[in-house]
Amino acid sequence: MRLIDADALFAEAMADGAYGYVDAKQIADAPTIDAVPVVRCKNCKWWVDLDQKNRYTDCYCHMVECSTDPDWYCAYGRWKDDE
Repeated sequence: MRLIDADALFAEAMADGAYGYVDAKQIADAPTIDAVPVVRCKNCKWWVDLDQKNRYTDCYCHMVECSTDPDWYCAYGRWKDDE
């Protein structure tokens, strides 16, 4: 999978003479963005939902030793099924 810069592609499509359309070649040639996959707390092996309700105050991360939001992420994230 390749993540493209949709804003740059949109700007190209809206340029004079482009008529607002994008073709397959423009998509293939679109610039990529610098992104890395992250592990959300709710999917991390260090995180526990103390009351199974996904509420911020009832979720705890054993790695950073604090309450975290289920959709938060950090550099320590590891998938639950990773060994």
